[in-house]
Amino acid sequence: MNQAHKSSQPSKLDNKTARQLIVEMMAIIERETDPEKLLSCVSKLAHGADVLKNVPGDKFPRMELRLTTQEMGQLKDIGVLDADLKLSPTLAKGELEGGQKLTALEKLLYSVLWKNGDLGKERHIVEGVYANAQDQKSGIVFYEFGGYLQGRNTFIMDQHTLRCFAVAACDGSENQLNQARRLELINGKNEQHQSWMSAYKKFYERIEERMPGSAADYLYEVDRLFFGAGKLIKLTKKTTSMTLDA
Repeated sequence: MNQAHKSSQPSKLDNKTARQLIVEMMAIIERETDPEKLLSCVSKLAHGADVLKNVPGDKFPRMELRLTTQEMGQLKDIGVLDADLKLSPTLAKGELEGGQKLTALEKLLYSVLWKNGDLGKERHIVEGVYANAQDQKSGIVFYEFGGYLQGRNTFIMDQHTLRCFAVAACDGSENQLNQARRLELINGKNEQHQSWMSAYKKFYERIEERMPGSAADYLYEVDRLFFGAGKLIKLTKKTTSMTLDA
């Protein structure tokens, strides 16, 4: 799930309704333990059906592959990753530094990164796998995704999922809610963003503590719900939500 993903249209929910939806959904998540019952309860909320319509679809199949620090070490040893943990420019020739040819799959995936201008972003994922110290302004989403692929994180954080925690943490004022709902790029050096991320991680920790050893399927649906809800309540920079009784 990409934090640069754009909502197709501005949210039609006012601030009061958006915040109530998030708070009620989070309460259900903390109460339930069964994935199917969780989805059923959320569907019964006002605008719950809209949340479910916005969860990730076929474009995001469940990510079950994992990356290890040993595998990253192997990639460094054969020259796939350079000293900065980025993909070596030699790969653009269709081969490794030693002359070994890339497989068709490797060439295809490298080509997608090249065409999208995404070369270099892999460094943040690798750093997340290694759990290297991360205090950069950007790259937080990829770093935390690296932590998920390594197995350290049980969540996949992006702008939509974090937006839910931003809205829940607001004092309820129009100004704060408008700012929270406009959250897009996550700034790792922003104290407010750090606070939201801390609340995010603690929320997942509480669920894991409540469901030791059996939370994987449940948390998968939790991730999807936060994505769907965060996408639903998003405001564009040109849109300001007003309360119903304003």
